[in-house]
Amino acid sequence: MSFRRNSLYGLLGFVVPAGIVLVAYPVLVRGLGPEAFGIYLVATSMSGVLGFLDFGFSAATVQFIAEDMARGNQRAAAAVLATSLALYGTLGIAGAALIGSLAPWLVSVFSVAPSMQAPAVVVFRLAAVQFAAFFLITVYLSFFKGMHRFDLSALAIMGLSGLTYGGAVVGVKLGGVGVIGVTVISLTANLMILGAAGAVALWLCRSTGISPSLTGASLHTMRRMFGFGMFVAIEKTVAILTSQALRLVIAGFLGPVAVTVFVTAFTITSKIAAALRATFEVMMPATARLVQEGVHGSQRRLRGVYVKGASLSAVVGVAAMAGLYTHAARLITWWLRSPIAAEVTPLVKILCIGFAAHSATVVMYHMIAGLGRPVVNAAAAIVELVLIYAVVGVLALDGLSVSDFAVAVSVDLCAHAVFYVAFCEVVVWRRWIPRLMRNPNMEVAAL
Repeated sequence: MSFRRNSLYGLLGFVVPAGIVLVAYPVLVRGLGPEAFGIYLVATSMSGVLGFLDFGFSAATVQFIAEDMARGNQRAAAAVLATSLALYGTLGIAGAALIGSLAPWLVSVFSVAPSMQAPAVVVFRLAAVQFAAFFLITVYLSFFKGMHRFDLSALAIMGLSGLTYGGAVVGVKLGGVGVIGVTVISLTANLMILGAAGAVALWLCRSTGISPSLTGASLHTMRRMFGFGMFVAIEKTVAILTSQALRLVIAGFLGPVAVTVFVTAFTITSKIAAALRATFEVMMPATARLVQEGVHGSQRRLRGVYVKGASLSAVVGVAAMAGLYTHAARLITWWLRSPIAAEVTPLVKILCIGFAAHSATVVMYHMIAGLGRPVVNAAAAIVELVLIYAVVGVLALDGLSVSDFAVAVSVDLCAHAVFYVAFCEVVVWRRWIPRLMRNPNMEVAAL
């Protein structure tokens, strides 16, 4: 399957679920109420927070499945798949047991109203089972990508989003279900996609000569995958603490309603940035290819691609955020049709400023990854984490409000943009790329 087509499927795998979420969100806010919907968001966010247990194995699964199949080593590919399933199955069960056992305590920590505490415990325990199911789904998504079947990965993601949020909307509008019913629908969707993805993966294995009987999980394969995924895991863990855990902090200080307000505002603005990241992900393989060519004109071509990509990303991002900022009140009121629209609107305006600056860094992020230096992106993520909570800490001196968290995120995104622009111009373009072009076989770590 062509690179261009895989890129298109990757974009569809983001755009379609994002569209489903945006359509379903106001229905669920109105149907469940801000308190109940906030509980649902917090409970399902636990899966994201515990995603650090991934150890970067999803990225390693993609890498080694693709590498082993390119070498014609079906036995090694089978070992990678078996090891991933074994590890993710074990971690999923452990994570589910942890969330389920802590459910009553979590409900008290997140300031859930007394009248909602009993159903909230049930929601957290259902979300715990969903966590285990989704952990296994990620193995199959990585397997599909490693086999260059981004179409199957996109189909699974779109199906999961459609069944989860589409089913929830149907349940709320036609069945009058509450927060427990919506969580049951979400869990059922995950189990259905898990079964379907497993069946398709088995078919794909048989059609490509990967027999489950070739080999099982092994410690050798686990060490191999851990060595690759370690740095990815660091960045992913920090990203989780920066985004998902922020919801839990807000819940602890301000309660579930504040979570609904903040997440709603963040969802609107961050989806635009995520679409840009998906669109310009092609910068990573383009950078790797042009650097490896190391011929006359390659640096000029790479610079041209970089400038065009960064400029286009910045222009589109700033224009989109400016339009959203200008028409925020009208758009959000029309979209949500809920009393919380008045609280969401000022947060959206604050976040628009940060995400407008962030749009210029998308191409830079992928280029640095293409140079083989994910450690830079990981370090930047750590700085982001520290800065967000530092700003929140300073603002907390006068008492916290939900808008303070939006200010902290926006300040962080602006600082992030300044760092990437300066780093790329001073270090990447003046030092790394010229030396790599002269000696493409040089290890980037030696720069």
